[in-house]
Parts: sequence; structure tokens; C-alpha cells
Amino acid sequence: MGMVSGMRRAVAAGIAVAGSLWCAQAYATNYGPYRVIGYNFADRSIYSVNIDGFGAGNVRAHKPGGGGGTVCCMEVPRDKKTWHIKLRYELTPEQYRNNLPNDVFETVIAIPPLPDKHDGYIEFHFLPGRKIEAQWVDYPTGPRNMKTTNNASSTTN
Repeated sequence: MGMVSGMRRAVAAGIAVAGSLWCAQAYATNYGPYRVIGYNFADRSIYSVNIDGFGAGNVRAHKPGGGGGTVCCMEVPRDKKTWHIKLRYELTPEQYRNNLPNDVFETVIAIPPLPDKHDGYIEFHFLPGRKIEAQWVDYPTGPRNMKTTNNASSTTN
């Protein structure tokens, strides 16, 4: 009888742990983690990209491969609908000579649909006219394959 009772307790404990893990996942406050990559089609390099406080690195202008590398890992709060994007551009020769500050551009864009809540990449496309588009992808599409078909963009100046 002692062995059966011990087995019942072990099974009950296993079920309780599995249920707790499932509940924790079901009620997670964030989606992700996602890897972030940027492609810059504009005429100026971006010294730093900041997405709601997440440092997403820099993105060179018009370079093979899109300019920026992949940065790991950004989470997206479940109830979040938009991102605040802050770009700090590289200095122009005039700014450098005259010891002037970097140009800064800030905007808000819609968060794109996230079909996979736990994995993938979020690509940011920096376009001429200070337009920014974002998309979720399974794997990086590359700078020559812009398939941004969602409404996650902004042209706010």
C-alpha cells in the first residue's frame, strides 16, 4: 500500500508541475524572444536604433546585406499595439567639423502581425523619406526581397 500511495503522489506532483508550466506559458506577458534585423534603403547611416528602449544596433546606408546585423533578442508585450522608434543618425561631415549633435528622428509605428508568438525575426526597413516598415518573418528575407505587406509603417516626422 505504501508503494501505491507514493506512486500516486509522484503522478499527482507531475501533473501539478505540468499544469503550472502550461498556465505560465498561457499567461505569459510577452511574445518572443524575436531576433531583430534592419535594412536601410535611405541615404544616411543610422548610428543607433532604439525600439521602446531595446537597443537594436546600427544600420549602414546602402550596404550589401542591408547594413545591420541581427540583434538578439526582443520581447513584445502581449497587449502592446505600437512601438516608439528612436533613430540617431551618423554625423554628417559638417556636424563632425562643427562639433554638432547627431540628428534624431522619433516616430511610432504599428506592431506587425506576429504569427509565431515565440520565435522568428522582426525586420525593420528604413526607407527614404523617414518611413519605417516592420514585418515578422520566419527567416531574414534579405534587403532585396522587401515583402512588407502589413500596415506596420510610419512616415511621421
